[in-house]
Amino acid sequence: MGFQELAVFLLAVMFGFAGSVKLFGEPRNVFRSLDRGFFRRYGLTRTQVRWIGVFELLGVALLALSFFQKFLIILGALVLLVISLGALGFHLKHDTIREAAPSIVAVVLSLSLTVSNWYMLSLIL
Repeated sequence: MGFQELAVFLLAVMFGFAGSVKLFGEPRNVFRSLDRGFFRRYGLTRTQVRWIGVFELLGVALLALSFFQKFLIILGALVLLVISLGALGFHLKHDTIREAAPSIVAVVLSLSLTVSNWYMLSLIL
């Protein structure tokens, strides 16, 4: 397994879990126990959190489909990069660097996939 496959796997696990909890989990549990009030502290509504979950799962789906259509990796990586940068911004504004660590890892992984597959944009555009 090369770096690209490992990055896809790690991002899929991270965002697959996070997105499914945001989208399919009991909203009260997401807001109260699992996320320890992060979303409320960030000023995000339940609807906004669900949309974040939709885009997280979209990014994971695009990465998974990239095993069949290689050019989809750039789209999935870009979706997850934008989400990761947003999450990092919220964590740095409202939390400590320790709580931002998973977002930093996600930014690094999604950015590395984006940069290493940048040439595939020409296939899409």
